[in-house]
Amino acid sequence: MRGVSAADLTLPPAAEGSADVASHLFRARQVQADRYSGSGIRTNAEVLSYRRQAPWNWLRLGNDGLASRSSTEGDYMTELTPIDWAKRPLQKYADFSGRAPRAEYWWFTLALVVAYIVISIVESIVGIDHTVGPYGPLSILLMLGTLVPSIAVGVRRLHDTNRSGWWLLIGVVPYAIFALAAGAALASGSMMALAGATMLLGLLAFAGGIALLVFMVLPGTKGDNSYGSDPYAGSAAAATV
Repeated sequence: MRGVSAADLTLPPAAEGSADVASHLFRARQVQADRYSGSGIRTNAEVLSYRRQAPWNWLRLGNDGLASRSSTEGDYMTELTPIDWAKRPLQKYADFSGRAPRAEYWWFTLALVVAYIVISIVESIVGIDHTVGPYGPLSILLMLGTLVPSIAVGVRRLHDTNRSGWWLLIGVVPYAIFALAAGAALASGSMMALAGATMLLGLLAFAGGIALLVFMVLPGTKGDNSYGSDPYAGSAAAATV
């Protein structure tokens, strides 16, 4: 396996501001990929494959600062496919820090919806739906398995808009209020109080859900914010995604 020398990774002064910069950057990528795989790089496809396996390590330059780590990460983010985006919350399973762009949150959400539909159809065909209330065992397993990453990516999405992850509670608090109000109504035996609690739940849940939806569709703040650096820093997508 071949090592990496300073000469391979430091931009030659002669290349600064010239067309040799691009070739030097590609050579640096080859060297890093060679170090990773031990088999060398022969095609652009192999370079892209390596970058997806080790996205934050594929390129290191010297002190010239032509390509910083943040710009490298931004370039990588623009190359992710919808499947890559959908997998990221699972790969960052319980990571509640940092930021998640809209693509990460919504592709993951779409993947969950599709998974629930497919599993529901399978459970219905097999005859194991409505095993636990309205859910089947496979739906319960999927729900439990994705609960933590779903909350985590929601927190990071709020961070991307420079909001605290505690804002997620506006989608939960109405149900807690309803539980308390319903308990008090049942204890007093008043059906009018129970009806009032149900109406209160509907109004609060609707308002909270709309507010949370708006937060999730808003673009992330440009540049660094209180919760981390811009996921698209250094890339053209930073202005649009």
